[in-house]
Amino acid sequence: MRIAWFSEKSMDQSIDHASWTEMTRLLQSMGHEVQLYTGFRKQRLDFGLGPSIHYLFSIKKPVLARISFSLSMGLALLHVGLIQKVDVIIVHPQAFPAYAGFLILKKLLHLKSRLILDVRTLPVEARGLRGALEKAEFSLAMKMAAWGSDGMTFITPFMKEVLTNQYGFNALPSTWWSSGAKRAWLQNEYIMPPQVENLALKLDRMHAFVLIYHGAMSANRGLDHLIRAFADRLKHHPQHHLILLGRGPIRKELIALCHRLKCEAAVTFIDTVPHEHVRAYLALADVGVVPLTDRLEWRVSSPLKLLEYMAVGLPVVLSTIEAHENVAQQGQFAFYYPPGDWRALSMAIDKAFAQRASLPEWGNAGRLQIKNHYTWHRQAERLELFLQDL
Repeated sequence: MRIAWFSEKSMDQSIDHASWTEMTRLLQSMGHEVQLYTGFRKQRLDFGLGPSIHYLFSIKKPVLARISFSLSMGLALLHVGLIQKVDVIIVHPQAFPAYAGFLILKKLLHLKSRLILDVRTLPVEARGLRGALEKAEFSLAMKMAAWGSDGMTFITPFMKEVLTNQYGFNALPSTWWSSGAKRAWLQNEYIMPPQVENLALKLDRMHAFVLIYHGAMSANRGLDHLIRAFADRLKHHPQHHLILLGRGPIRKELIALCHRLKCEAAVTFIDTVPHEHVRAYLALADVGVVPLTDRLEWRVSSPLKLLEYMAVGLPVVLSTIEAHENVAQQGQFAFYYPPGDWRALSMAIDKAFAQRASLPEWGNAGRLQIKNHYTWHRQAERLELFLQDL
C-alpha cells in the first residue's frame, strides 16, 4: 500500500513526533510504502526515516509561515493525488487550509486516492480571538470531512463517539488508534546523559521521593494544582522532590508560583530535551503525575506521558477523567483524585508515598498493560487493518 501522510507539525519542536515518525517507520516495516510530509522550525531532522520524510517549504515569519506552509502542502497533495496516485492520503484537521481545495477537487475529479482525516486532538492551546478562529476552523474541517473524506481515525474511542455524534460521521468508515510507547522502554533500555547523572546523585543524597511531570506547560493542564499539592506535601515530607520537564507559555508563571509557595528549592524545571533522554529522567522518579483538568479536550485525549510513565514501570497519580481511567483502569499502580481539586491531589500523592515500598511491584502491572495494548506496534497494527479494509 502506498501512503502519503501529511502533518502540519514542526517535527524538530514537537514533543509528540512519535505519533508520525514511529507510525511511519512501523508501517514501512510491515511492507507499506509510506512518505511523511511535514514542517520544521530550525532543523530538518532525519528520525531514521531517510528519504521518506519530506520537509515542506515555509517562510519563517509570523502569518507568512502558515500561508506559505499551506501552499506548499497543497501543492504536495496535488502531486501525490494527481501524479503519484497513491492509495491513501492521511491529513489532520489543523491542516485544513492546505487540503480543503484538494478535497473539493478530489470529489469533482473522482480521484482514486482515499483521503483519511486523522483527529489527534481538539483545539486546546489558543485563547481569545485566535482560539475562537481555531475552533471555527476545526468545526469546518469536521463538516467537510463528513461530506468528502473516505474515512476517519480518532485518538480514542471516546473522541470517536463524541465527534461522530456531533458531526454525523456514522456513514463513514472509522476507527481509533491511540498514542503509544516504544517497546525498548519496556525493557529499560535508555541512555543516561551527564546532566541526568548529576541530578540523580543530588536526589540520591537527599533520599528523595521524586514526582515527575513531562510535557507541555500551558493553561488548563492542572500544573498549578500540582505545584500547590506538592508544596502542601513538602510541609510534611521535606525529602519530596518534583521534576517538571518541558516548556510552554505558563512556565514562568509556574516558576513564580513555586517562589510564592516557598517550594522552589524542591522543584527542578528542565527545558525540553531530545525524546530519547526523557526515558533517563523518568528513571529518576518514583511516581509520574498527569493532573489534567475536567475539560472535553483532555477527556477525549490519549496522554503520551501516561503511557510512557506506565511503560517504564512508574505508578501514576491521575485525575479521574476518561482518558486516564480507560488506560490505567483500576490498577493498584494508579492513585486517582477528582480533577481540579489540589487538596485531593495532595492526598493522592500522600497515598502513593505511604505505599512506596510496593510501588516498583505495582508499577510492573502498568508496564504489562502497555505491553499488551499500548505500544506503537499495537497502534500500527490497528491502523493497518483499517486501511486495508478500505
